[in-house]
Amino acid sequence: MWNAARSDRRARAILLDEEGRALCEDEALSTVPLSEADAEELILLGFRPADRAPLFLAADRGSRGGTWRDLRAASAFLAAEEASLLAFARALHLWHRSYRHCPACGAPTRLARAGHARECTSASCGKRHFPRVDPCIIVLASRGGRCLLVRQPQWAPRRFSAIAGFVEPGETLEQAVRREIREEVGLEAGAVVYHSSQPWPFPSSLMIAFRAELLDGEPTVSAEIAEFGWWSPRELLAGLDAGTLEMAPPWSVAHRLIRDFVEESGLSWPEPGNRSALR
Repeated sequence: MWNAARSDRRARAILLDEEGRALCEDEALSTVPLSEADAEELILLGFRPADRAPLFLAADRGSRGGTWRDLRAASAFLAAEEASLLAFARALHLWHRSYRHCPACGAPTRLARAGHARECTSASCGKRHFPRVDPCIIVLASRGGRCLLVRQPQWAPRRFSAIAGFVEPGETLEQAVRREIREEVGLEAGAVVYHSSQPWPFPSSLMIAFRAELLDGEPTVSAEIAEFGWWSPRELLAGLDAGTLEMAPPWSVAHRLIRDFVEESGLSWPEPGNRSALR
């Protein structure tokens, strides 16, 4: 399959630079003929649904002009399918960069399985390594019809979001949800319910979203957050409308959590063009 895909004259490549930014044009991912991709290694991403033409990922050497966009910026205008493809490509790209040497013996590694693995070149080792995914949880915690949002110290003063954090070894996802709530705001959670998930290649995470009902008690500020606040669905919309509150971008799972919370109350979430504070 690998040799046939590389020799297919229809084959094209997505280009990413050293920072993981993609070449874009007219608010879409750019592709180039595979013969024009000046890269030491080519990773087969798959086959385009329309014509089954091979699509590769190539690391650009920095000589090509054009508009380069990181995933966060590109996701604001890319179609959902292209944003997902870019997330996949970026995660693979960054993983390959970090696995140039075998973590078991230190010998150089080479491409394997069409770019979906790397194998050690040492005859005495020869281990095969695969991309890893780090699970994270994100939870919209609420009580009495109001959700609790937090602001991290490095965020802008008006930006608030749901509680989030990495899953620790030996934890279930539900245990991670309860621990993060406890660590960040000092509260205990009752019912914890799965909501959705989202690949989060910054660089290699999977964000798993939950809703949680908070038990009695008052939240407290921790070292991980700068401040917190309670919002009802109507207060969320009012804050966004007034520009006193900023949310995560619409393509993020954090945004979906908060939007669903608002719409479940019977209120409508306005289109982005009608909400100046929605970024």
